[in-house]
Amino acid sequence: MKLRIRNVPILAIATAITLATSLTGKTRGEAPAGGLVMSPVVDEATQTKATAKGAALLAKAKWSTAQEKPPYEMAAVGQTLLGYGAPYKTVALDLQTGQIQWTSKSDGQVGNVATSALAPSDNGLEVVQPGSGELLLKRLANGTGEESIVWHYPIERPYPNAKPGIKEIDITPHATFAGEQVIADGESWWRGGGSPSVPYVVPMSIRSLDRKTGAQQWATKVDGGAAYISQPLAVAGKVYVTVDQSGAAIVNESIQPMKSPKSYVVALDVKDGKVVWSTPPIATRQFAPVIAGQLLLTGTDKGDVVAYDAQTGKEKWRTSLSADVKSVGTALETQALYGPILPRPANLLFVDKDQLLVPMRLRQDLSGLAAATNKTWILGAFATVDIQSGRQTGYFGGFSQVVMYPPDTTVLGVHGDTIFATVRNWCIMGINRKTLRLECFIPFVGPGATLSNDVLYLTAKSSNTDRALAKIYALPLAAWDELNGQSVKP
Repeated sequence: MKLRIRNVPILAIATAITLATSLTGKTRGEAPAGGLVMSPVVDEATQTKATAKGAALLAKAKWSTAQEKPPYEMAAVGQTLLGYGAPYKTVALDLQTGQIQWTSKSDGQVGNVATSALAPSDNGLEVVQPGSGELLLKRLANGTGEESIVWHYPIERPYPNAKPGIKEIDITPHATFAGEQVIADGESWWRGGGSPSVPYVVPMSIRSLDRKTGAQQWATKVDGGAAYISQPLAVAGKVYVTVDQSGAAIVNESIQPMKSPKSYVVALDVKDGKVVWSTPPIATRQFAPVIAGQLLLTGTDKGDVVAYDAQTGKEKWRTSLSADVKSVGTALETQALYGPILPRPANLLFVDKDQLLVPMRLRQDLSGLAAATNKTWILGAFATVDIQSGRQTGYFGGFSQVVMYPPDTTVLGVHGDTIFATVRNWCIMGINRKTLRLECFIPFVGPGATLSNDVLYLTAKSSNTDRALAKIYALPLAAWDELNGQSVKP
């Protein structure tokens, strides 16, 4: 379901944010001696000034192209900007001019970034995505987008011959290109109509398929099964995934109550699938990992950030993040690092040179000010952590908004001293990486956005309504550098 954000004013919170860091693990992360770089919840004056700069940046677009419906995801692949995401049609634009190269005839041609993999090929684009009971590789021709299926790989249901209510449990695969290999794993879901109330721990494997033929090269069975395995991260001859075993088990065709959360991280040899190392399970969910030099970093739904040695799997440090907004009648509750585990790509955590950017979900209790069907959340908040030591270094306070559910926050990239991030279906933020102050704000953006080669690609509308015509913009960030050298009046 597409999230809708109510168009309500930003609630100004005049007091500063105090960030407390409680720590567990091997090496205790500590706040630096100079204290934390802290930014309060964004007030109206700051947002107004940042919005003016955002409008000025939008006016300097290299090109813009109108779209009846904004793409759900965008990716720069070769010389093509691809807008895609089920149930939307796929559109391919020339990266330099914005000219539409082709538009798909049907919805869902590429799928979505959570489960699909994209790569350029000699004559167009290659897409690996889940189908109905299968994983398939498509080739989309240059110029026309004409679709051809290169191969199918069947994904069997875990319990195809079980009684109703269990035989409908299915596996949706996730995939990643690794040179001439396709690495795939998956997550469980229920095909019986609607959504299951709990995830199911089912037999599951991590496998490698030949990119040209789809033939299986190796398969490594996950001990004890899994409810979810993160999209594979293939780096330097290894495949890294997090395995989530938090869910209801199936025993003798009977659904057992959901047990306490449990997950671990595993590294496989990309050549043969043999386990190089695996971490001891911990009593929480962990998210898709990112690599930073010799460290493998992941986050948990308890608000921890964990660093493992990428070669051995040994835990190096663990830092638990929490925040407190002190204001009359206002209490801030940490809603875990990012809510329940989601099939998002590995950019949940973002490596920015020597620091890690960690999006956070925070809920604010406004003592009945929010409507009964909505909740007031802090959107766009994130913490910064020193990668080598695990020390908390800063916190960006985000925005106070009344929404039904908090949308995703994704860091798109860093240009100079500016962190660009998106709050899905709402805004693009530009935040100073040294002061963690909001400097750029572009509202009414669609869900799709990406940053590639110092150009920010996004969709934006003139107002926050479904009827407003959206445009895809290409914003060269050299223009952002120019704006920072002059005064922009709101």
